[in-house]
Amino acid sequence: MSLKDIIKKKDAQRIDRHMPAKDAPVLSEEEENDLAAFITAYDQAWLDTRDTSRNVEDDGFHASSLGVTHGKCARRNVYLLRGVEKQNRFDARVLRIFANGHGVHDNQNVMEKMGVGMVSEVPITSEEPPVRGHADGVLEWRGRKILIEIKSCSDTVFVNRLQWKKPKDDHVEQANIYAYILGIDTIWVIYENKNTQETKFFEVKADRERAEKVLDKWWAQWLAHKDGELPKRPYKIGSPTCGGCDLKDKCVSDAEIGVDLKPYKDKVKELRAAQAE
Repeated sequence: MSLKDIIKKKDAQRIDRHMPAKDAPVLSEEEENDLAAFITAYDQAWLDTRDTSRNVEDDGFHASSLGVTHGKCARRNVYLLRGVEKQNRFDARVLRIFANGHGVHDNQNVMEKMGVGMVSEVPITSEEPPVRGHADGVLEWRGRKILIEIKSCSDTVFVNRLQWKKPKDDHVEQANIYAYILGIDTIWVIYENKNTQETKFFEVKADRERAEKVLDKWWAQWLAHKDGELPKRPYKIGSPTCGGCDLKDKCVSDAEIGVDLKPYKDKVKELRAAQAE
């Protein structure tokens, strides 16, 4: 059997599994049109009420961006510092996924009631380079201060984390930045399975050197920004990373070539060395 036939067979099996029951209700054409019109209006309502407050992020670097492929692009980061507005192209389904993800943070309320000194939505503020954000929480447990990062996920991702026996690298990287700024040594990354509401807690030791590598990259970009410089494009325009970027239109149309960040990276090394003295 050819690969094409195998795919065709599997598609047919998927369709069979989702065939309606013989006694499924049959709608009239008018009823179907009414329902379709409501669904369209419902999706549009999600789009009309979406939160656009984060479309401009000129206040500093955000560790939450490390989880997306274009979040580590130096050119994009400087565009954001310049006040360029993100052009998010989320459909209604994706917005509902985000809403579901926010809902899982009810776990924070439960922890606050446990008497473990839980403080939710802890502000993250640092200068040179400027970093802004919020940690999901910080609590005290048996004499230790713990930084909490909560992630909702699909059953597939949840099982994958169980198999790997560790949290995703980008989730650790985000939490590690927060822990570094807050001076906390221990991180708990908590996953909640959206399908079953199971939870899995992973403990990770904060890594100061790892955090400084990220912060030093941001620092070099910050110094370039203060000089009015834009970094060169680190990716080819047709790459998958650029294809999913929320500033792609701005970048593609921008005639400014940009500069190599190496001199700024060298400057950061000098500043780090001075701090260590």
